[in-house]
Amino acid sequence: MRLRASNAGAEMSIDAEEAALIKGMLVRGDKQQWIVAWFGGEHNSGRIADINTGKKWSEIKPAKAGELPPPGPYVEPPTILKMKRLLRAIEEAVDEALQEIGKFE
Repeated sequence: MRLRASNAGAEMSIDAEEAALIKGMLVRGDKQQWIVAWFGGEHNSGRIADINTGKKWSEIKPAKAGELPPPGPYVEPPTILKMKRLLRAIEEAVDEALQEIGKFE
């Protein structure tokens, strides 16, 4: 018997507004991986490619330059998590150092 993965990690559907943003970002020259990162990993590069090739949302026009997010690259969610963990470790080290310094006051 083959088990199917749960929908917990399933990507969300792209709506028309997001499709227009994606098209605008592609026209601007953003890399597909940057676009995936901008949407926080909700949409994978396959869905971005479908929009890029016209397989999906072909009737939607690209968003105008003024409607686009700032140009990438963007920080991806796993990188943000790694940075938060590192900052927590630094904070703990600073607190420990301050406690040691306090012993000499």
